[in-house]
Amino acid sequence: MALLSAGKIATYTICAGVVGSAGVGSYCYLTRSTEVTIEELIKTDAKDKQFIGASDHGKVHAGWTQYKTDNTSRGTTKGKDFWNLENWAEQHNQENVPETFAKECQEQKKAKVIGKEDAKYTNFLKWCVK
Repeated sequence: MALLSAGKIATYTICAGVVGSAGVGSYCYLTRSTEVTIEELIKTDAKDKQFIGASDHGKVHAGWTQYKTDNTSRGTTKGKDFWNLENWAEQHNQENVPETFAKECQEQKKAKVIGKEDAKYTNFLKWCVK
């Protein structure tokens, strides 16, 4: 039975390391996610949907109702709601869409998400799409 020399062992170890690193690198490259804006994703995923905008300020909207419901357990202090809306303490009882919420929907559509399962995207669909 022949023993391997130290040089051969080192060579095999290096080769195994290179092959392993290449495999890990390839996996990371092939499974990486590309971020897109919510607006871009909606154009491909939900073309028939429209966003809440400034014209919706003062109107009753199911998305605003859902936002209030989803944030009730967080409290009414500023900064306690999901998007940290200005005047949340005063606005959380309003039936109609406040201007701050309509503006935030316009800002959130520019947010980058990884895909349809991203919480930012699913929340946007619940709260800002009509």
